[in-house]
This record gives sequence, C-alpha cells and structure tokens, in this order.
Amino acid sequence: MTEVPGVDEEMATVLANGGITSVRSLATADPEHVADSLGLDRERVTEWRDAARDLA
Repeated sequence: MTEVPGVDEEMATVLANGGITSVRSLATADPEHVADSLGLDRERVTEWRDAARDLA
C-alpha cells in the first residue's frame, strides 16, 4: 500500500483496519464509504483511490 503516493505506513495500517489491504482493493474502494468509516478526509481518500487505479 505504501507504493500509493500519500499512503505511509501509518495510513496503510488505518486502511488495513478498514479492510483495504492492497492497492487493488483501494483502487476499487468507494472513497466516501472509506472516509466515513475510518474518519478520513474524503478528498484525500479519493486521491489515494485514483493513484491506486493508476498503479493497478
């Protein structure tokens, strides 16, 4: 997950706790749901999802 720009080890752990455990799962995730579930900024999660799609 840390190969996604902006996702460091700490954020990778937060995402993993929410069930996002791979670049592929992030690429297909609903940013609004992820952000709401984990208390993260929706725009940031959307950026991560878009970056993950570029990598996938």
